[in-house]
Amino acid sequence: MSTKVLIAGLLLLISLPAVALNWRFLQYSPVTQFTDQDWDLLRQAGEKALERGADGEIARWSNPATGASGSIQPLDTTDREGATCRLTVVSNSAGDASGSSRFTFCRQDDGAWRVAQ
Repeated sequence: MSTKVLIAGLLLLISLPAVALNWRFLQYSPVTQFTDQDWDLLRQAGEKALERGADGEIARWSNPATGASGSIQPLDTTDREGATCRLTVVSNSAGDASGSSRFTFCRQDDGAWRVAQ
């Protein structure tokens, strides 16, 4: 699954209970305005934060070409059934849209980080 699909899907799943019948909120999500270069910068910041960032440390990214930017901040690192998991705050902005959400990412056996259910 691509990073774009994973993050867009996560934003959708996190937001659904709050807007059960109003799908129009998606048009205001900053990720809808991201370029491929923005996604690459977000992914790099995410890998840095999850792999090497201390709890509380903010990994920032910015794309001067598009004006998009964001950050990923691990808040807490725990162990879930033998897997390392990190509660994070992911914040992004693009154009006139901005947003912030909390996700728990867990490292899989193959080394990839996935959102915990």
